[in-house]
Amino acid sequence: MKADPALKYRTLKGELVRSLSEKYIADFLYCYDVKYVYEKPLVLDDEEIKPDFYLPSYDTYVEFWGLLEDSNYFHSFKWKVEKYNTHKIRFIALQSEDLPVLERNFEAKLKIALRGI
Repeated sequence: MKADPALKYRTLKGELVRSLSEKYIADFLYCYDVKYVYEKPLVLDDEEIKPDFYLPSYDTYVEFWGLLEDSNYFHSFKWKVEKYNTHKIRFIALQSEDLPVLERNFEAKLKIALRGI
């Protein structure tokens, strides 16, 4: 299988991810011993998507939204959020401003996601 050239940042776990922000999140999860799967495929309404992270212990997905000012990216964001909500799928949405305070924000958002659906 040919390596995806978009995967260029190596995490502490030793895997490759697409962005520095994803590397930061993956390293955070790894350091706090939160088990995750990177880009685990998910089929919703016959369409496959690859959420950034899946947390099997919590049955929760994590999406990092770093380019919401881009209209195509924003459209994809809205579509995914709608699909997650329609299918009652737990997810955490992280943005750039969450990264400097990820420890606090991640825990709070995880608690909200677990209470949700």
